[in-house]
Amino acid sequence: MKIKLNESVKNKKGEDVQELHIDLERLTGQDIIIAEREYRLMAPNGGVMLPDMYSKQYQAMIAARAAGVSTEVIENLPMRDFSAVVMYVQNFLMYTDSDDEETFDN
Repeated sequence: MKIKLNESVKNKKGEDVQELHIDLERLTGQDIIIAEREYRLMAPNGGVMLPDMYSKQYQAMIAARAAGVSTEVIENLPMRDFSAVVMYVQNFLMYTDSDDEETFDN
């Protein structure tokens, strides 16, 4: 997914970018584990948090990893851009095809 931004943001290399390319397909299991760990550490005093896939915060963390920017960059996007990003991530994480059998071909 590519999102053209109204204002440029800095990627992790310090470069200005006008567009975010959120490549969820390139993420690994390790990326998801790290994001889950970071998300759960945010709970105050072991408080209750939304399940990962439903949390906008978690979705922003995954999007940031996929786009090569900090989570703060995603969190500070204009509302429409932010909503598009987190909805894209949520759909990706929760996508199921009811026609698929429960077998996996690797």
